[in-house]
Amino acid sequence: MQTKSPSISSFATRLLTLIRPACEDAKISAATLLNNGTVPPIAALAVLISKARTTLRLFGLFPLYAWLRSLASGPKAGTDVVLHRIAMLQASSYFSYQALENISLLADSGVISPRFISTLNRGDSTTARLYLYAYRCWLGGVSCDFLRLMREWQLEGRRRVTRQQMVADGRAIAEYQDEEDKKFDNRWWTDFVIASAWLPMALHFSSTTGGLPGWNLGWMGACGLVAGSTRFKALWASTA
Repeated sequence: MQTKSPSISSFATRLLTLIRPACEDAKISAATLLNNGTVPPIAALAVLISKARTTLRLFGLFPLYAWLRSLASGPKAGTDVVLHRIAMLQASSYFSYQALENISLLADSGVISPRFISTLNRGDSTTARLYLYAYRCWLGGVSCDFLRLMREWQLEGRRRVTRQQMVADGRAIAEYQDEEDKKFDNRWWTDFVIASAWLPMALHFSSTTGGLPGWNLGWMGACGLVAGSTRFKALWASTA
């Protein structure tokens, strides 16, 4: 995701790095799954946690709106125009995703009338199509992370080539540059791993053909674990 608004550690980022549950998981109670014996207790707990996170994300529109509004004012001085456009696309994708998910969740909980959903959803009062569009918007947002990372790598490569040329010409460069390069590499790799972990989940939930072959709660948990542990490791390292 452009996983950052103006700052990579923004509240919007942290909301969006939570595990995205399948729409079916959000509608099936953990007690039903457990009593039916269809899943083990640990999986039922995962469904319950997933549903709780979905509910908490009802408030996710506010920071996303603030992010989108700040970007709409145009790129700040010194900001790469391409990165700004990618950020605009990503913010729009995530805002649409969150809005559609909120509407679907509220409709499934009886807060929003089926008539409203039917009006919004071509006469269909169920939320399946809305969830599908929501997850496709999420996929768009995740995909923007790879565009951002490619652009950042391109710009960083140009800076390093210029710096090498300056050294070859005997000109002075900034001190501690090697340390700054290492920080960039670590941050870039962290963002790449997190985006790569979310991508298969986004692809699965965005599909109309049953999703990725062999996908199950185990793969879903593995993706969430990789993304979450990588983010936690980066945040922990930043406190050192």
